[in-house]
Amino acid sequence: MYIKNIKSLPDVSPLTLKTDDISLNLQQKTEIVLNCTYDKEINEVIGDRDIRWQKWIGNTFKDLATFSPPGGLLPFIEREMESLYSNRTELIAPTDGSLTAVLIIKELVCDDVGVYRCWVEYYSNKANRESTSFSTVAFEATKPTEFTVFPNVIKVNQSLTLSCSADVGAPNGSIKIWKLSRDSNVTELIFTSNTSVNNTRNCTFVVTFNYIVARDENVTLFRCSSQNVLNKGAGPSLDLQISEKYGPDEISSVKESLGKSTTIFSCDRCGRFENCHKRNGEAYCVTNPWMAVAISFICLCATFVVVITYFLIKHRKSILGKPSTNSTSSRPERDFSLAGLPPDSPHHPSESGGLLSDWGRPILGPTPDDTEAGYSTPKDVREMKEKGAMLPHPDEHAEITTTCNQEISQYAEVQKKQKSENVYDPDWNENELVNLAL
Repeated sequence: MYIKNIKSLPDVSPLTLKTDDISLNLQQKTEIVLNCTYDKEINEVIGDRDIRWQKWIGNTFKDLATFSPPGGLLPFIEREMESLYSNRTELIAPTDGSLTAVLIIKELVCDDVGVYRCWVEYYSNKANRESTSFSTVAFEATKPTEFTVFPNVIKVNQSLTLSCSADVGAPNGSIKIWKLSRDSNVTELIFTSNTSVNNTRNCTFVVTFNYIVARDENVTLFRCSSQNVLNKGAGPSLDLQISEKYGPDEISSVKESLGKSTTIFSCDRCGRFENCHKRNGEAYCVTNPWMAVAISFICLCATFVVVITYFLIKHRKSILGKPSTNSTSSRPERDFSLAGLPPDSPHHPSESGGLLSDWGRPILGPTPDDTEAGYSTPKDVREMKEKGAMLPHPDEHAEITTTCNQEISQYAEVQKKQKSENVYDPDWNENELVNLAL
């Protein structure tokens, strides 16, 4: 209850006033009763028309009804207020048994709310004095009488028109609209009307609010509440359940499936894993099973690539980790036993520094007689390779040596014979002599 009560100061006068604050339901009550009860001493005198009920209008208190003490003039409504109160008010003057000035207002309207003041002027201790007391009248907010939404089939990015009508009471009545999501039990405020200033007869307030539904909002209901200064939080409310929570957006494209047994529509409202189907003229979203298969296949492929990459890297590391034999191994040894060269020969492969020609023949190295350390430069090595290439193969050299030895022996035997003897040998010919000379 909104309470504001101001009484006269005790150090000014012992005369006291008592009034009460009033809050009621305008739909249930038809009148308000304002009582101004005073208590005075014998030496305190109240003159005629010195008891008044006033109301705060604009920025000042204005006289509404005037009363006199017992035995005085009859109470009346001030002329300035007759148009508003004369036909729906009742005034009861104080009596000796009840020092109370009563103002009864009937056929209540919303404008009857506000701050009223009981004002009393009296004479005491050779001076005129005043005493006042306040009474606040407020009307309770009531449950909304009507709450609608259009259209009732909610679609994404569509503007909904919400309309709510309620007796918001007074003072400072207003309407609030809330929404409740499917996955939450907490309401969210989405609209607050302006505070009612120009009150109507019954404090009824009607608001119209346009709301755009966002994608995946999942609203299950809207709520309209009415409240004023008497409510600490949300006041009485009316819920509007969504009969069709969501329908797909308008069809944006169409394609026929295999067999043309089902027509699949592409709708903006449907999720990434859904298709929009239409049946009996109504569109709705259906989960696409092939999307799950595609996702599984992609995951398997990604796993396979990762495993193969892992094994390739591991294999490469194992190869790089082994010591290299190509850079440390020496040139394979060759058998030159058929070359006819003694091991201690300066031209033996072992004495030639292991250098071989392109045909596998040893490149002759320096002999003990070489005083200039021959073949020490790249040019000498190249000449050595060329000379080595001109030598016959070791096998050929051995064969020539054997043939020469045989021919020399035959020639010696011929020389021992007499000169007169016919020493012609058919096997001996010029070619062989030529070979011998060579």
